[in-house]
Amino acid sequence: MTEVRRADAAARRTVALVLVAGTCVGALLLAAFTRYRVTLSNWVLADPGSSAQRVKLVLLLPAAVLLAPLLALAVYLWALGGRVVRAREFPPPGLRVIRDTPIVTGERTKSDQKGGHVLTLRFVAVAGLMIVLVGCGTAPPAKPIASFRELTGTWEGQYVLPSGELGPLWQYTIREEGQMRFKRSELPVEGTRQLQLRDGRVLYDDSMFWSGVLTLHEVEGRHILKDVAIQKRSGAVFTGEFTLKQ
Repeated sequence: MTEVRRADAAARRTVALVLVAGTCVGALLLAAFTRYRVTLSNWVLADPGSSAQRVKLVLLLPAAVLLAPLLALAVYLWALGGRVVRAREFPPPGLRVIRDTPIVTGERTKSDQKGGHVLTLRFVAVAGLMIVLVGCGTAPPAKPIASFRELTGTWEGQYVLPSGELGPLWQYTIREEGQMRFKRSELPVEGTRQLQLRDGRVLYDDSMFWSGVLTLHEVEGRHILKDVAIQKRSGAVFTGEFTLKQ
């Protein structure tokens, strides 16, 4: 007859407490972001020269909050797999369980240990992918813009939406006097806005709707135009990357 390890009431309370605490922390972080998103948006745009780095920081902090428990779980599962191998028993001696669990012994524990290590490696792979994605969002230092002539031409690119999805194609045509004509491909939108040159950066402010900062970067010999746009009503941040149309 298979031996069964009985559920531990204290372990159940601990798990329930961790779940409740995690839910509360997540709700508080979400409420804080909702309340201060406009302030955060203003901070991102306060220093045009640091906008790209500040956007990266805004992306990095939530990623770190998500990665910390994920990596902790990966370490725990790896250590648990080692205990199972040494004891040749799952659950290993001394491990409290939250429900009645049949005890597996002998060769069958090897498959459980391998499964635990595979799951751990998957957690680590996901964590590494998130770090790479955040790192890839870092722009090279901006080049000072002396005149609108440096931006003259037609630029094409897309914005990363607040949801993380890639938005539709936009086309910007910039003239020497600083007038920019914009056009969206899907659900067509067209219009013009007047750009302002300040401290080597280009700014725009459409009174009630949008404000933003354009910065010029050089990547592998190509000019890249970056736009950090703020939707005034919601405080949402849109980051766009554009290249000169050939």
